[in-house]
Amino acid sequence: MASETQNIAVTGSLPPPALSRPIWLTVAVLMAVGILMVCSAGMSIAQGELKLLEHEWFRQMMVMVPAAMMAMLLVSVLPYRMWRGRGVYVLIGVAVLLLIAVQHPAIGPPVNNSQRWIRFGPGRKVSIQPSEIAKYALIVA
Repeated sequence: MASETQNIAVTGSLPPPALSRPIWLTVAVLMAVGILMVCSAGMSIAQGELKLLEHEWFRQMMVMVPAAMMAMLLVSVLPYRMWRGRGVYVLIGVAVLLLIAVQHPAIGPPVNNSQRWIRFGPGRKVSIQPSEIAKYALIVA
């Protein structure tokens, strides 16, 4: 308690909270259910248009789980207050640049007559949706 009080006096804020097991368990269950739903909904497309076997489609989904968990860990330990001040302008600037970049056909290829995703990585299999970053930037601002 003394170190926590001392930390508040020195930095003006509480230390970041410890990650709790119920939150990790909830996220893991939601990820498992989400992967199951995406795999079951997209299996016919994977087998038909993409010519993938069932285990290949599932493996592609599972490759992103560790990256998503590491991103969640990073975001959960960073205090959101660090984006206040000049940081929020950087975040909004990045979001606006990505929203503009997605309109270029080489960066954001049209899918079903709309350009919403930026694809990158090996084989352009990794994709992000810039509007999600913009939402986070507006919430923090």
